[in-house]
Amino acid sequence: MVRLSSLYNVKAHAGESGQTGVWVGSRKIGAIGMRISSGITSQGLAFNIDPDLSFFKHIVPCGITDKGVTSLGMEAEMELPEDEVIHEQLVSCFTQLFGYEHVVWKDREFFSLELSY
Repeated sequence: MVRLSSLYNVKAHAGESGQTGVWVGSRKIGAIGMRISSGITSQGLAFNIDPDLSFFKHIVPCGITDKGVTSLGMEAEMELPEDEVIHEQLVSCFTQLFGYEHVVWKDREFFSLELSY
């Protein structure tokens, strides 16, 4: 998510100690999560491309009360392409960073991937 943000000249960074996810200043732009259930591990991420951020006023995102949220749309000083283009860019950044060679889209609507080395 940090690498993807940089494609749009947004300076994102990993959270400080105890703050998971990706941040732009003191505002969270991306979250990560992991779950283990019945011996099966699931990992996921959420990246705010250009949502209606007013909905975040009704919740405490990630349980963090003293920080805000942001999106790529708010931070980028350019018009963003279609969401699908950004999804492809995120997958490309991820696969390059972790050295994956084979990517299979399982469900594009929910951004589900199968990755192998």
